Amino acid sequence: MEVTLTLAGIGHFILVSVAVVLLAILCVAATKMIKTFKELNKVLEDVSVITSTAAAKTQEVDGIITDVTEAVSSVTELLKGNQSSVKALSSLVNSLVALKGLFKKSDE
Repeated sequence: MEVTLTLAGIGHFILVSVAVVLLAILCVAATKMIKTFKELNKVLEDVSVITSTAAAKTQEVDGIITDVTEAVSSVTELLKGNQSSVKALSSLVNSLVALKGLFKKSDE
């Protein structure tokens, strides 16, 4: 039995061997990318939850800051003598209650 090797046959064998190796590398890379994308989806879901929570807390804090600003303005006006003391004290109490509510919610 004789085996004859030609340069074209050797070239085809090398090309097929390289193609098989590259296909195996591509399969491994695709598997790792799928795992990475699954982890990325989990992270993005967590980011979405955190973003919505932060937006809600920001709105709460914005309302409280508005109340505190009004109370400070009321006290300032009281000190200037342009407003009744009852209204200034009620505004101050309302802002303190709002602040207490903020800290109470953040503790929970």
